[in-house]
Amino acid sequence: TQKEIDGTLKYIKAHDTKSIEIVKCDTIKKYENYSLVYVYYELNLGNKKAYPCLSTYIAGKKDGKYYVLSSKDITPEMSKQAASDYASFMNTNVYKNYTKEYEVFIKKNPGYEDKINSKLL
Repeated sequence: TQKEIDGTLKYIKAHDTKSIEIVKCDTIKKYENYSLVYVYYELNLGNKKAYPCLSTYIAGKKDGKYYVLSSKDITPEMSKQAASDYASFMNTNVYKNYTKEYEVFIKKNPGYEDKINSKLL
């Protein structure tokens, strides 16, 4: 989990992010002991630029508190079920809006992905 958090922070820094705005977050699917959730957010890059991002997590609940499951706690069965439910999520308006916003951003900012990739190497 620490590697995933470190990777996310490095990714945010690579964009020279000024701030982060949560657009929407919700549950994709609830299971007996955990849930698949998403966070749709935008990285504010200044100059009225906003880079759309979408992250998903498998969250558990213990003693009334929610937490993100670490990768070592996610079984192959959980992963397979999450992949299937994510595929269904891709047909929702939230996901379609995210992809539309992403495509608009990339068209307005050609070469942006290459710039970010070079910072992550």
